[in-house]
Amino acid sequence: MTHPHRRRNPALIAGAVLAAIAVITTLVIVLTSGPDKSDPYTVATAAVDAYNDGDSTDLVSLSCAEDDQEVEMVERVPGDEQPVITIALDEVLGDGPDRGVAFLTVTYTEVPEKMRDLVGEGTTRRTRLGLEERDGEWCIAWFGR
Repeated sequence: MTHPHRRRNPALIAGAVLAAIAVITTLVIVLTSGPDKSDPYTVATAAVDAYNDGDSTDLVSLSCAEDDQEVEMVERVPGDEQPVITIALDEVLGDGPDRGVAFLTVTYTEVPEKMRDLVGEGTTRRTRLGLEERDGEWCIAWFGR
């Protein structure tokens, strides 16, 4: 059955259009924004998450380097003779008003037999991540010093 005299509700149509615009705007903001660089802790956390997730794009965006660097993440391949390396953030300390140091724990698991003389299964090592504030944003200045 057809309704030849059916009226469309302009307010309903306008509401649907505004809702669609809001959803599209939110998606653009979320998908195009990089990691939060507002303080040293959030940058250190984002760096650890990016490394553990194999996200080289976020790692590069967190770097203090002037130009884009190419960071190549090594993907594990079945039969690969490399250990699984994960990083955990222990603490972030200030080192002046525009510098900080993040203390990290690196853990090696699934260590191949031939590498166990160098790195035992479950071995952990501590390292540091240098953070600096530049132009109002925090970034990674160095790793492992």
